[in-house]
Amino acid sequence: MNRVLVVSHATPHFPGPGSETRVFCLAEQLSREFDIEFLLPDYGEGNREQVEALRSRFSVETFRAKPETGHWNRLHWTWFRWRRRLEGWGRHLSATPQMVHQLRLIFPGLIAALERVRWERYDLVHFVHPESAVVLGKVSVPLPKTLDWVDERTTVLRRQEKGTSWSQGQQILELWRVERFQRWVARQFDAGFVSSDVDAERLGRRTGVRPVVVDNAVRLEYFTNRSAERPDSNDIVFTGQMSYEPNVDAVRYFSEEILPLILRDVPDGRFYIVGMQPAPEVRAIAERLGESVIVTGEVADVRPYLCRSKVSVVPLRNGGGTRLKVLEAMAMRRPVVSTRIGCEGLMVEEGKHLLIGENPSNFAAAVVSLLKDGERWQRFAENGRKLVEERYGWRKSAERIAEVWRALIEKDVQGVTSG
Repeated sequence: MNRVLVVSHATPHFPGPGSETRVFCLAEQLSREFDIEFLLPDYGEGNREQVEALRSRFSVETFRAKPETGHWNRLHWTWFRWRRRLEGWGRHLSATPQMVHQLRLIFPGLIAALERVRWERYDLVHFVHPESAVVLGKVSVPLPKTLDWVDERTTVLRRQEKGTSWSQGQQILELWRVERFQRWVARQFDAGFVSSDVDAERLGRRTGVRPVVVDNAVRLEYFTNRSAERPDSNDIVFTGQMSYEPNVDAVRYFSEEILPLILRDVPDGRFYIVGMQPAPEVRAIAERLGESVIVTGEVADVRPYLCRSKVSVVPLRNGGGTRLKVLEAMAMRRPVVSTRIGCEGLMVEEGKHLLIGENPSNFAAAVVSLLKDGERWQRFAENGRKLVEERYGWRKSAERIAEVWRALIEKDVQGVTSG
């Protein structure tokens, strides 16, 4: 069995945030054919439980990350943003502040760990996230290499910057730097993967190398709701990591501009914001709007909240990649109302699998129609579940990676970076 070393800055686990879930579920499927070993940072209490859980399924090697002196904040990352420009390796970093902070903690340890690797033990090395690839400027890896880009970063930056105080010149400079970084990264790997055709086209255009599309998917045996009954409540739910800026913006937008319109027609409606690490702005929404908004914080299982809710909303206005929250809600037979960005890259048909609202009034009207119309609700619930069963299973997605790994290991690299 061929052995693959997977390098990641975060600990894959399920259930978990989008990228961690993606890595774990793909590895679970790929381990049927490949012997997978992870190389991960040890954040102490921050990820010890997750690392031990992963060790029950895979071989895991860890390296010590530098102790964190506190959560990153705007002052913290602004300093490191200027500092990295003065360091030789800093020119390769992306503009995302949290990733700059994380790399400061793991970069030295990861280089040292890779320098100790006995490469003859492995047949291929797989990196997760382009930021982890910064080490390739310092360490030589004499094996075929692949990269999971996860999403296309410049799209995320362009959308986020619309709501910032950055000048146009600052935006142009940051985007130029990230695009330059992407081109450098693309040259380091034999093949790359992204989660949608949209991201593949964008990265291919910017780097000259089109990644292979590996769809995000859903663990169907976990996200299942055998009851087809429509909940009695008029609860609405949003799920996701609530320290992630696109999610913070989404729930703020929904709560302030869409929810009041819904409550005019459905006064007993309640909006549940379910996810770990809610930012202060998110908690402030619940304090300001009272009983109509409930912020749960981290929960062990999101399924009960999906079951009790009548509609799942994805009012995203920025971000990239494809959203597991859409697929998970559909798998649980919960109709989805989304913006176009929220369902971008998914093979969904508006009016059949979900409803789309591009402004507050249209979004609110779509939610109200599902809260009030039982027949319409049932149709979307069944169509969504049918779609994920037919297209969005992890085994099918993992096979795309397996095809590329086989070709690279067998030294047949013709065409592996296309499509």
